[in-house]
Amino acid sequence: MKKFSSHVLLSAFCMPLLGIRLANAALLVGDTIVADFTNSSTGASTTFAATGEYWNDYAVTSGTSISGSDVLFADLVRVTDGNSTGVTFSRSSGSGNAGIGSGTIGQPIDNSASFLVTGAIPLTAQQDVIYSNSTITFSFGGLDDSLTYRVSIQSWTDDSARNANDWVLNSGLGSEQAISVDPNNTPSVYTFNVSPTNGSGGITLTSSGGGGGGNAMHINAFEVTVIPEPSTFALFGIAGCLAFCFGRRRCDRKE
Repeated sequence: MKKFSSHVLLSAFCMPLLGIRLANAALLVGDTIVADFTNSSTGASTTFAATGEYWNDYAVTSGTSISGSDVLFADLVRVTDGNSTGVTFSRSSGSGNAGIGSGTIGQPIDNSASFLVTGAIPLTAQQDVIYSNSTITFSFGGLDDSLTYRVSIQSWTDDSARNANDWVLNSGLGSEQAISVDPNNTPSVYTFNVSPTNGSGGITLTSSGGGGGGNAMHINAFEVTVIPEPSTFALFGIAGCLAFCFGRRRCDRKE
């Protein structure tokens, strides 16, 4: 009978943690994608030189409605190396406009704004915002249903007349989460608890910014990170135990 070493068994259990388990999935455990909305008059850049990170940019013209553009990001790139992930970000219902800075800092900056993985949000990412005067839903697509995700958004504007709105993750599902977001408050970054997908490779993000005017929703940037499920950590623990046991047994035989 063919014998399996502890190294082989350990590798079998650890492959998911190393991103080997799902060869057809480009966004794996530990990966992060981050994006903002850019003034088309100044052009879009995929790298912030100060941080060396690869950001996704959606270039729009100030005041342009995004109601006719379902897919805002067709292929979000990974923040560490700029490689494609196949993950999409779309407007699935509702409509929105773009309120864009002029290429210089068009509004006060929230110096406390920071994402959990990529850190301080660059000034040029904060100056641009998309907004909607009606309830709007954005959808992430192309995710792996066997993994879980942490979603953060920055919602920030210099318009003190804007009101707080609820942002809801996976509205209508058992994993639904709601956060009250006030675009005048600092810190301006809001993070949802780790969430599964909707079972179809997607996560939805809905703002109830109905009624127009002061009730408009705002989003400047977002960050999504793939988080291991508890079962993954359990497997890692089992793998460690197996490696120890088989290694111990091998050493006992040599004595």
